[in-house]
Amino acid sequence: MAFNRDDLGFYGSLAFTSLALILAVWYIFHDPSHKPPPNLDSKLVGILIAAALPWVVSRVEVIKGAGFEVRQRLREQDEKLNLLTLQLMEPDIFDTLQSLVKYDFTFRKDDRLLYEHFKHLFNINCISRSPDSISDPQENVGNGRIVTQVGRDFIAAREKMEEANKKKRAV
Repeated sequence: MAFNRDDLGFYGSLAFTSLALILAVWYIFHDPSHKPPPNLDSKLVGILIAAALPWVVSRVEVIKGAGFEVRQRLREQDEKLNLLTLQLMEPDIFDTLQSLVKYDFTFRKDDRLLYEHFKHLFNINCISRSPDSISDPQENVGNGRIVTQVGRDFIAAREKMEEANKKKRAV
């Protein structure tokens, strides 16, 4: 049977505790000042605390470790949720968002599909203006003028994901 680091910690704690308890028993029965039942003086209490210390410390580390593990799992779930969101955005809506960053862009209210794209992008905080607030048909809303940081981060993450997918397919 191979020992791992956790086993070594367990057996080390067991050995330390056993030694401390042997010392406590020896102290109780070999010290002439102790008469049955043993008096709990500071030396005996110190020895008993020392005997329990490895077990208490190991539990504290496990609790801290569990907290770290929970935070790590939440972070991983958040990343998976973001990835899912990136994958679920319709390509034509993503193309609209990319176009708002890369090119001059004028919004036409008579284009119902474009209106819905803008409405969706505004609702998910990728652009800073609702389609109803853009009244001038000649206003240039492109070149990143109305794209929020969330929208920019979304584009960067989606492009990174698409690049990773291209590399996977190439292999």
